[in-house]
Amino acid sequence: MGIFQFKSLQARTFSTLVPLVLITLILISFLSYFFAKQKLDAEISQNAAHSLSRVKADIAANVDRHALLVSMLTKSAEQVGTEMNIEDYGRLFEQELTLNDMTYGLGIYFAKDAYDPGVTYRSIYVHRDGELVKQSTEYDDPQYDYLTQPWYTEAVERGKDINFTEPFYDSKLKINMITAGKAFYNREGKLLGVITGDLNMTNIQAYIEKMKFGTQGSAILMDKNGAILSSGLPSLKSGESLTNTINAEAAQAIQKGTSGQVSVAIDQENYRVMYETLPQTGWKIGVLLPESDLNRSANEMLKLLLIVSVIGILLIMGALLINNSGMIKEIKKIRQMTNRMALGDYTVELPHHRKDEFGQMADGINKVIVATRGMALRLSEESDVISGVSSKISQEISGATKDAQHNAGELAQVKEGAELQLTAAAESATAMEEMAVGIQRIAESIQHVSEATSEIEHKAQQGNERLNVVSQGMHKAKMSMDEAGRVVSSLNERSAQIGSIIGMIQEISGQTKLLSLNASIEAARAGEHGRGFAVVASEIGKLAVNVSESAEQITSRIRTMQEETKLALEGMQQGTLEMDEGVSILREVEERFIAMNQDIQQVAIEVQEVSSASEEMSAGSEEVAASIGYLADIAKASAVHAGQASERSERQLEDLEGLDSSAKSLTGVSDTLNQVVSRFRV
Repeated sequence: MGIFQFKSLQARTFSTLVPLVLITLILISFLSYFFAKQKLDAEISQNAAHSLSRVKADIAANVDRHALLVSMLTKSAEQVGTEMNIEDYGRLFEQELTLNDMTYGLGIYFAKDAYDPGVTYRSIYVHRDGELVKQSTEYDDPQYDYLTQPWYTEAVERGKDINFTEPFYDSKLKINMITAGKAFYNREGKLLGVITGDLNMTNIQAYIEKMKFGTQGSAILMDKNGAILSSGLPSLKSGESLTNTINAEAAQAIQKGTSGQVSVAIDQENYRVMYETLPQTGWKIGVLLPESDLNRSANEMLKLLLIVSVIGILLIMGALLINNSGMIKEIKKIRQMTNRMALGDYTVELPHHRKDEFGQMADGINKVIVATRGMALRLSEESDVISGVSSKISQEISGATKDAQHNAGELAQVKEGAELQLTAAAESATAMEEMAVGIQRIAESIQHVSEATSEIEHKAQQGNERLNVVSQGMHKAKMSMDEAGRVVSSLNERSAQIGSIIGMIQEISGQTKLLSLNASIEAARAGEHGRGFAVVASEIGKLAVNVSESAEQITSRIRTMQEETKLALEGMQQGTLEMDEGVSILREVEERFIAMNQDIQQVAIEVQEVSSASEEMSAGSEEVAASIGYLADIAKASAVHAGQASERSERQLEDLEGLDSSAKSLTGVSDTLNQVVSRFRV
């Protein structure tokens, strides 16, 4: 017994199948959501990392070109030294400034007494001014004293290696810049000065601020000390320390690491920061990805999956409702009809217009109803015939019994008369007359009994024939019931065929999983361009698994229908058993008819013997009349014959009583048959 007892197939279907489908769709939706979220997260992170690497490479390439330009100018200056005057250096720098768009300015700064003896400051600086290129010698101002500026002293300390300064504010140009400086020497190795190339921080900041990653992602540039150089996020302002804007642990991880990613909270919003290090300057270039932006696509996908799941559930419930409504309607009709059949009502047939198994079952039930109705009508008719025959036999046997009793009394009187003849010859004539009359009545009674016995034998034969007809009708009804059983068995086999079709669906599901695997392999071969297709292929594979599980649930439902069909078959088998019981009762009636026929034949034999005795008694009476001389002998013979006739009459009486008992038994069988037939309404 199950935990829950369902009162309808509709409730069973919706209570078992719909929750399974709902759970399956929810699992598919959430698994798809988490899988897609991971995939999208990984893809976004990978794209961001790729973009970060591209930006890093772009900035590094510009910085390298800038550094290479400074190195080339340094080598040129070392070759020509002071042989080229300062104006020629200015014209050369104007030409070289156009080689790198990010380079803001180029300058040459001679060491003390290196350009000319006694000349402390000698320099020229070429820089961009909008679309123009200008030259300036403002840095020769002794008050500025470029010989003591960090960008100059650090470059000298680095010797032949190029030096990048931290961002600083140039008081002459009034801009923030970064200087790449390199010392140059004459052939004797004496310091001649420093050549610089400047990068305008405004250009770098504009480049960083306009960079976008995804829909809301932005870039950030930090120096090696953790100061923010530029950021696309308004809340992260240039010049601020990173430790003042994010948690200290994340800031330290960024400063100490060369590359990686950390999660931070900025303005009450969570960000994922991916960063790498520029090898020339030690700067950190990073990507700020809002977690909300990362989850937006996955959340939209989850909403879409939930909408599709709800629509799918509604469609499945609608299909189940339509399908189950038709099945439940047919099952109710069959159940109502079987209930009426169980109550013995066979007056109507089961209407239907279907061509499927339910239609075949209805045809089988209708055949059973028609056959059973015909059998019941035939049984009723034959039962009435048997009842009439048994009543008539009982009446005739009752009359024969009375005659036999009367004959027995007369035979007793004959016996007494014979005895009186031995003592009184005078009374012999009178006794002989009385005996003749008695013998005549006996002969008439015996003749009547003989005729009644023949009539009873004839009617018993007719009853036996009618019973054979009824028995044949019962057998035909049993064959119809067996045919209905075969139809139900055919329905069970069709259910098994449906199970085979579900097996084919599971096989197709397996093929779908194989195709999904092949698609995943092809997507993997396609590389980055096949990532979206790989996600779809994986989802198809999971859907194929869930289709297989749903097919197994449908197979379970079909097995339940097969069990209910089996119950219907058992009900028909119970009807077959009741038909067999009716056949058994008919056989018992037939056996009683045979026994009654045998008793009647025995009575006929006895009646024949009595008739012969009556003829002998009649002949004896004639001899007594012819010769009174032989009265004593005849009286003795009459006494003997009278005794024998009395015994035979008693035996005849016993046989008639037995025949009467058989007739009553036949009446009881007829009543039993009427009770069985009365259960059917046709």
